[in-house]
Amino acid sequence: MRIDYHDELTASDWESPAVAFEPAQGVWSQDVEPFFQSAPIRAVHRQLTRTYSSRGQKFIIRWTASALPSWFDTVARGMVDLLTLPSNWNASGGGPVSLDVVNAAFALIPRILETDSPAPWVVPLSDGGIQLEWHSHGAELEIVVEHRGSITGYWYYKSKGEEDEEDEFAVGNDFSQIRSYIARIS
Repeated sequence: MRIDYHDELTASDWESPAVAFEPAQGVWSQDVEPFFQSAPIRAVHRQLTRTYSSRGQKFIIRWTASALPSWFDTVARGMVDLLTLPSNWNASGGGPVSLDVVNAAFALIPRILETDSPAPWVVPLSDGGIQLEWHSHGAELEIVVEHRGSITGYWYYKSKGEEDEEDEFAVGNDFSQIRSYIARIS
């Protein structure tokens, strides 16, 4: 999946490709009634294309999947808004968010979210990085994608009557810890 900047749009940029299905390979169990023994189906992954606009600029996002996750549009709009921030967007010298940083953050998201997970808030950082945030039920999860490429996380949970939880961690190739935090927020 990549986000590409485009000056012009064509009619095909607005079309939403249909999901195609084909019979899946497999063996039927003997205990299935004949009425239900039609060929199982599985979704064929297609390249889905969406176009988003922000501050007069247009971006095309290509995603390979059978369908878009529920969080997709919210996250995509947030990422596109970051790409169009003006210089000094925070009146304190806030730097631009690069397409590389946005693509790195967008590549991370499907590795940590299920298709029906809650969408994060997409927040710019003054140094050109991105922070993904989830806040719910006394819990906070923040994932920072820095402009230099490192990714870190922070978890905080304020429980009633128990000791508060805090965890600061580096994000590597094992996303199980982040997924467990997201499941607790959901």
